[in-house]
Amino acid sequence: MRETVRAFVRRTGLPYGPPGWLLGRARPLGPAQGCPTLFRYPGPCGLRDHFDARLETLGPPESRELWMAAMPLHADVGGARHFGTLGVLEPLRFDACRTERRGIYLAVNRPIGDPGLALWIPPGRVGAELGLDAVAAGSTVPPALRRACDRARPRVRDRLEAYIEEMADLERAGAAPPGLPWCDVPAARRHRVLADHGVRPRWTS
Repeated sequence: MRETVRAFVRRTGLPYGPPGWLLGRARPLGPAQGCPTLFRYPGPCGLRDHFDARLETLGPPESRELWMAAMPLHADVGGARHFGTLGVLEPLRFDACRTERRGIYLAVNRPIGDPGLALWIPPGRVGAELGLDAVAAGSTVPPALRRACDRARPRVRDRLEAYIEEMADLERAGAAPPGLPWCDVPAARRHRVLADHGVRPRWTS
């Protein structure tokens, strides 16, 4: 949802008050400044937890920081191309602040509380117009997006499980970490690594 800080405080009754440690690294929004719907790719395990309604925080539980972006897909989140991402419908609940990187926000990694705050965006829609500017937690999701989510969820969930299992198999086989997300490793290299360690491809095709 896109709204100003003033409108958010008036609508929800919640304060907007980024803590000092966050203000040292990012700029708070003024009362009349708007914050758009932001997006967070929580990694494959985080997405699995979201599908299972077990996701408690949008960032790693041990971290107080939460990075989000104004765009569903960018250079840091290649996994969103394969598994989708999460639309954070009311990012001001997390005291989102602007950073020096255009479209990148830093916020507080507090408990989600309301699962309706995070909406899964399927991979086929991460580059599309999503129509979320007026969607708050509990609001009606645009019908076209809802249909896309319902159609894609079973297939993406299966592929996500295969991806997690493939990485677990490689770890058990003693493979060295690739140094970047497994989904960003070129397919030919993935096949070589799997073959070298006697691991059957599950996600890599």
